[in-house]
Amino acid sequence: MNKLRILLIVFLLITSYGYSFQEIKIPEKYTQSLNDKKIIYFFSESNLIKVDVESNKVSKPLEFNNNGYNINNFEIVLIKDKFYFIQNIGGIVLELRDKKLIRIDKSYEHKMQLSSSIFTYNNEIYRYGGYGFFKAFDLLLKFDFLTHEWEAIKINNKNIPNGRFDCAYTINDSVFTVIGGTTVDRFNSENKISLNDIWSFSFKEKKWEKIMDFKGMRNINSNSFRFDNTILFINQNLIKTLDINSFKLSSFDVGSTYLKHNSNFNLHFYEGNFYFVISRNNGER
Repeated sequence: MNKLRILLIVFLLITSYGYSFQEIKIPEKYTQSLNDKKIIYFFSESNLIKVDVESNKVSKPLEFNNNGYNINNFEIVLIKDKFYFIQNIGGIVLELRDKKLIRIDKSYEHKMQLSSSIFTYNNEIYRYGGYGFFKAFDLLLKFDFLTHEWEAIKINNKNIPNGRFDCAYTINDSVFTVIGGTTVDRFNSENKISLNDIWSFSFKEKKWEKIMDFKGMRNINSNSFRFDNTILFINQNLIKTLDINSFKLSSFDVGSTYLKHNSNFNLHFYEGNFYFVISRNNGER
């Protein structure tokens, strides 16, 4: 296999007449991205750049000290113009402050929440589910910026979804919706079970509600793309969308370019345009 030389961010304009492409070259060293409206941030081990998708301009690199942390082990969120790095498998929380990654949590590296859903709501950091020690967890946690610890959200009803990891999710107003994912057989910890249910959690009422079971969700997982109230995923070389309001499933064929997208980078939807990163081998096109 030829060595990967460069990453390309591709602009896809979806219209009733089809689609068109524009390209912005992204250097190989960048390994993560974060979307914020018209800006996509790309992170390497020790710097970041901003891509303005309206002007197609790329900023100069901003260098920072990673303090020995491997940022590929963290998911990055943005709250009030501050970057936070949430450990993928445990409780560590870092803040990018004065061009340096600073640990701000008082928890420990427990390695119990692999493939949990990490997200923000009302300028606070949450994580749901995850896998660890042969178990899928059902906890919804919030990082408390006062105590600098993770706190479990109190649930006001007993009917809650099975513990899960690697699930898709979306947030609409004060409702957190969980779709599919994987759980662990309670009688055989080596048996992983794919889920096809949809649940919603109301932050106002602190209650879970089962919406439905859905047979067409086997390919929906944490790599599925969320925009507005829609989940987008790949199934048999087609783009499929699940509308969270109507739960209508639709299929689209937008060509082969999207199928080459690099899943290490977040897909982005802004002002009717769709952005994603593809990887090209040396000598291709």
